[in-house]
Amino acid sequence: MSKKSFYREQAERFRDYAGENPNGNLLSLFEEWAESENVHGRDRHEIWRIARASKPAQVVIISDTSDDYVRLFAAIDILVQAYAIRLDRIMVKRKNKLDKT
Repeated sequence: MSKKSFYREQAERFRDYAGENPNGNLLSLFEEWAESENVHGRDRHEIWRIARASKPAQVVIISDTSDDYVRLFAAIDILVQAYAIRLDRIMVKRKNKLDKT
């Protein structure tokens, strides 16, 4: 049996295991399953890579009055400021380069 087919078969077995608890956290279910099956190392990583695509990502709705919104807005603000500083530096370098010619 090739490694790819082995990984797919094991991922299918995990999907069956995870199907017993559809509302559970997929990662924690995988950890439980992998420990019970004695799956470690590269095999564990490859099976997880295949298995994690088996459940759609959860949609998180953040209201504008929540703490999560404030944290997210602060993080985006930091990124925008850093990007603006970087853009200013690039513009100054280009202007200096054009002035030299």
